[in-house]
Amino acid sequence: MSKNYIVELTQHEIDNADKLSEKRLKTFFGGNKHPGESKHIQDKTSNGKGYSYKVGALGEVAFGKAICEIPDRSISATGDDGYDFTANELNIEIKTTRRAAKELLVRNDRIQSGHYEDTDVYVCVYQRDIKTYEILGYATYEQVLEKDPRNHPKSITNKVIPEDELKTTEYNT
Repeated sequence: MSKNYIVELTQHEIDNADKLSEKRLKTFFGGNKHPGESKHIQDKTSNGKGYSYKVGALGEVAFGKAICEIPDRSISATGDDGYDFTANELNIEIKTTRRAAKELLVRNDRIQSGHYEDTDVYVCVYQRDIKTYEILGYATYEQVLEKDPRNHPKSITNKVIPEDELKTTEYNT
């Protein structure tokens, strides 16, 4: 057994995540470019508008499937409360990446604004392909706060936790 938990999504689960990401994109920004995100992330294709929202929703669905919980599907103009799940009295924010470096990236501006003040842990989910997700591990809110912000990737200022600094847990298989 690998240390990371692998989740396979069905086409139905992928379609539901796609619908959720489209609703979020329209609600949050009227379908317009998200401030601070590069143009290629915005395209609806795998390299474009809205895809970052789709990847995020897919990661939430994958994590929910792993812990047998349904992600928060509520949509509001202000976004979520800074977390996607509550389990065992912990508020959990899912961060999904497709980057080969497999890093947990948390936007510094959202930390500074207090958006994540109720978040206890961030779970990093890696998208191997459209159906396959790997739960890499987690970092505590305090662990993320300790990191110096840096412009990575490109001009987006993030707190960055490399994969080898993520905490892991044993999963029942």
